[in-house]
Amino acid sequence: MTREDFSESVPGHNPTPSESLQGAERVETIRNAVAQLPEDLRTPLILSEYEELSHAEIGEILKCTAKAVETRIYRARQQLRTSLGGLLESV
Repeated sequence: MTREDFSESVPGHNPTPSESLQGAERVETIRNAVAQLPEDLRTPLILSEYEELSHAEIGEILKCTAKAVETRIYRARQQLRTSLGGLLESV
């Protein structure tokens, strides 16, 4: 854990301008990486992570099984880990 990670985890900590900029850059990098995913992987990931839908609910929307949704989300995360390298490990 870096000093920045520690200070960000302390309740009431106000991030420095540098920390705020780094956080914004990290968010933008992740957003761009998600946008580059194939649609069949991006859609279930977004519905799961941002809309907080269950795999069954996503399966109904996409007309596939919950297991297929689980597999697509797994593959999307694998691709993100590859494309983002160490960025996700530092978050």
